[in-house]
Amino acid sequence: NTLYEDDEGSLSNGSGEHFFVGRASGTANDGAIRRGLIAFESLAAIPPGSLILNAELTLHMSRGTSGSQQVTLHKIQSDWGEGASDAPGQEGGGTSAMLDDATWLHSFFADEFWKTPGGDFTTTPSTSTMVGGVSSYIWSGSSVTNDVRGWFDNPDNNFGWMLLNESSNKTAKRFDG
Repeated sequence: NTLYEDDEGSLSNGSGEHFFVGRASGTANDGAIRRGLIAFESLAAIPPGSLILNAELTLHMSRGTSGSQQVTLHKIQSDWGEGASDAPGQEGGGTSAMLDDATWLHSFFADEFWKTPGGDFTTTPSTSTMVGGVSSYIWSGSSVTNDVRGWFDNPDNNFGWMLLNESSNKTAKRFDG
């Protein structure tokens, strides 16, 4: 899902093909922040008692409005939803939020809210990577592995990651879902 910076908390893209990270470049929403949310419904495919030695996240970036930007990965601290909203066209502007979508204000539209607008996440990133042109990118390191271990050991805390890149305007990157 994508959190689109919006004072009303009315935009989302819960069922779209893409999610976005960075600041927008369109004239109607110049500089508005996009935060990408990604979660893993279940880690049940990992056999009980397994020792997780390494974990990494690989994503394909399919469109960007700027050169290389550092994209950070942060653990999300509370549950959030992916409703039926599906933004039109390239999906960068979002669309009207639907029931259970995550928005800038809502963890589950329209009745549950984040503690902090823009989502509840750890301020210290688990890792970061430079994202430039269209390609696949990897986020890895001991903190990523520790995040996955923690989710495996305590599934009730598995809320996924938020991807951020808010350094300057016109830095939005589109990732394939």
